[in-house]
Amino acid sequence: MKQGYQMVISNAIRASLKRQAIKPPVMIHYSFYEPDKRRDLDNIAAVAHKFIQDALVKCRVIENDGWQHIVGFSDEFHVDKHNPRIEVTLIEAGGGGEE
Repeated sequence: MKQGYQMVISNAIRASLKRQAIKPPVMIHYSFYEPDKRRDLDNIAAVAHKFIQDALVKCRVIENDGWQHIVGFSDEFHVDKHNPRIEVTLIEAGGGGEE
């Protein structure tokens, strides 16, 4: 399952960013658009964070998904029964992370 999602996510990253590298550290904002309110919010976000962050590393958008490269993330949730999706915004946080 993870490999299939990883391929879909990687293709979306490549189409959107076209090999653009982001300067670390970054803040990641996730906007989740679900078809309905059946799934718990933590179940939606937990898997998505892992798969998307792993794909960002695989596509070399960020070097790794550790503390020095990702300073945090935020989530918001919406219902869109006609166009469920996840929108991801990477925000360059500037400066260096604490060691």
